[in-house]
Amino acid sequence: MVREAGIRERIGPIIDILVQYYEETDPALGEKTSVAKLEVARHAIFLWWKLYDELMVWAQSQLAGYCIALENPGVTDLFEHENGTELHADEHFLEHLGQLFVRGGVLPENEGAERFVETYLDEAKAHGLDQYKELDDLIHPVVLRKLMYELFSGDAAGSKFWQSPARAGFCHLNDGQTHPVFERAPARKQGRASDLKRWKLAALETVLYRVGLGFTKEAALAYVANGIGQSPHTLDTWEDRDLKDESSRVSLECSRLAGELHEKLQANPDLAATLDPNDYPIYRSRSYLHLALRLDHLIPKRTLAAIQEGIRQARVPQKGVRKPRKKKIGE
Repeated sequence: MVREAGIRERIGPIIDILVQYYEETDPALGEKTSVAKLEVARHAIFLWWKLYDELMVWAQSQLAGYCIALENPGVTDLFEHENGTELHADEHFLEHLGQLFVRGGVLPENEGAERFVETYLDEAKAHGLDQYKELDDLIHPVVLRKLMYELFSGDAAGSKFWQSPARAGFCHLNDGQTHPVFERAPARKQGRASDLKRWKLAALETVLYRVGLGFTKEAALAYVANGIGQSPHTLDTWEDRDLKDESSRVSLECSRLAGELHEKLQANPDLAATLDPNDYPIYRSRSYLHLALRLDHLIPKRTLAAIQEGIRQARVPQKGVRKPRKKKIGE
C-alpha cells in the first residue's frame, strides 16, 4: 500500500480524543468520572482500532503475506519461477499480497499480487487442488491463527494477561491441541450452539419488531411461533433463558425500535436524516438509531421459513471430519 501524505494530521484528532478519555475517566477525580464509563471504554477501543487502521495495516499486510507464503504450498515456488529470485520475508510483494485481504477493492499497487494469485489459482485448478478456488482460500484457518499469533506478539505489560494465553491458544490449535482459553463452553444440547442461538435471536427479533409495529406481545409470539413450528411458550423461554446476554438484549430492544420507526419512515423517507443518533442510547460506539435502521432493513427480508430451517440445521449433531493434507502444486 502506498504511504499517504498527511497521516499525522489525520491521526491527530483520534489521539486527542484518546488522551481526553484517558484524563477524564481517572478514578482519582471521583465518582463524576465514572458516568457512562463502560461505553467510553468501548469507544476508546473503537478509536484505537481506527488508529490501527491508519498506521498498522501495512504491517498487518506484511505479516499476512508472510504467513500465506509459509502455509500455502507453491506460493514461494511460483514467485521464484516468475521473478527469478528467492522470496524472502522482507519482500514488498508480501505486503501487497496481504493487502488483497483488506476489504475495499484492489489498489493499483496491489494489481501485480492480484495477477499472481489468479495464476496460482489457475495452476491449482490444473493440478486438481480443489481447496484453492478463490482468494480467501489462501487465508485458511491455519494461516489466520499464525497471523493472529504474530499480531498478539506484543510485550506490553498491560496486555500480557490476555495476549499470552491467546497466543498460546493459536499455537496449540495449529499443533492439534486445544488450549483452555479456546475450549468450548458446555452446551445443553447437541448441534451448533452458537448458530442455534443466532437463529433463536432472529425469531425473537421478528417478535419484537412486530411489537414495535403495534401488535401485542402475545399476538407477535403466536405469529412467529406458528411460522417456525414452535409454541409461543418456547419462544418466551428462549428470551428468558437463552438470550440474556447484553448483545442479544440490545438487539431485541433495537428490533422493537425498528418496528416503531418503520411506519414513520414509510410515510416520510427523509425522516431518518433528521433524527439525531445522540438522542438514543449508545452500544459499542453505535447509536441504537443506527442499529434499528439496519434491523428495519434486515428483518422484513428474513422469512420465518428460513428461521425454521436455520434452527433445524443448527440442532443437527456435528460430526468430526478429518481434512486431507494439502498437496503442493505439482505433486
